[in-house]
Amino acid sequence: MSFDFFSIGDLATYCLSGLCATLGFVLVCHINIKKAPVALAGAALTVLWWYFSLGLLNNVFLSNLLASVVATTFAEIMARVTKTPAIVYLSPAVITLVPGGKLYYTMAALVASDTTAFKINGRETIEVALGIAVGIVIVSTLFSLIMAQKKHAASLK
Repeated sequence: MSFDFFSIGDLATYCLSGLCATLGFVLVCHINIKKAPVALAGAALTVLWWYFSLGLLNNVFLSNLLASVVATTFAEIMARVTKTPAIVYLSPAVITLVPGGKLYYTMAALVASDTTAFKINGRETIEVALGIAVGIVIVSTLFSLIMAQKKHAASLK
């Protein structure tokens, strides 16, 4: 296994910008300041997972899917530990995956009537969005099924 993609400078840039975006999101959305460190940890974990999976797999959809699976799993576990809704930890964690730049370039190409750039950027934007959504749905569904099973088993006792 080769780590030729790895650059400590790129990783630091992604992590720092992701943490800044997450902190801004936490502050704007008025998330309880006591829960902010956990939310930031979730964002850092998500960015790290995304960075390494993108480097190893070289696939935008799969790397975002795996990163959102990690983010959602983290959020669901922390929600149960802290007795807080999972969305409090999920939103800050996945905000780092949102393809803001690609969406901007997609819209700019549309306005400029550059169909080639629109198709390229639009496709990648859709792949990222689908990867995030599918990862969240998979983990949330699994956790719902597990919790329903536990509740059913407890009611039989």
